[in-house]
Amino acid sequence: MPVLGSLENDVSQIYSHGSQITEMPLPVPSATALVDSAIDLFSLMVFDQPLKIQESAFAQIAASLGNPLLGRNPGRKAAITKNVAIAISKALNGISNRLAREIGQSLRVKALLLDVLKV
Repeated sequence: MPVLGSLENDVSQIYSHGSQITEMPLPVPSATALVDSAIDLFSLMVFDQPLKIQESAFAQIAASLGNPLLGRNPGRKAAITKNVAIAISKALNGISNRLAREIGQSLRVKALLLDVLKV
């Protein structure tokens, strides 16, 4: 199975830029590619979900970030915090005016989103 994002599996890049590429970049590890894809999917879909599902998602994220067991492994906590920040940033960048109005009407989603951002 090809690793997501690896140049050697992208035939169009090889054919169109093959003569210019002197050294193939190493593909990202499959676990990293999976997390990157999950972040992209989350950022595209979270605000298209009903408000109850958005509330649930942000409540779970806030609970996970506030979990005291996560404090025992600072590297893991930093990685999770960074990934959550990237996902929320991408999601907020991609919302339309319609979605922004709907989010503005849901005080619970706004409160949960602020809780996540405070962490």
